[in-house]
Amino acid sequence: MEEKIKTLIERLKIYRIKMEEYEKITNEYLFELRKINSDLNKMNDELLQIMNEYYKKIK
Repeated sequence: MEEKIKTLIERLKIYRIKMEEYEKITNEYLFELRKINSDLNKMNDELLQIMNEYYKKIK
């Protein structure tokens, strides 16, 4: 009985460590995705500005 409990506790510890690692990786990916999104928004703004300038010229 005690040995089974010890085994379960060890397995839980391992799963906790894995979950912490996955959480860290997930947070890193989210950070990178936010950076990419920010860059894309800036690019979109620049493109809109270019299009507006072009539109003003052809009017």
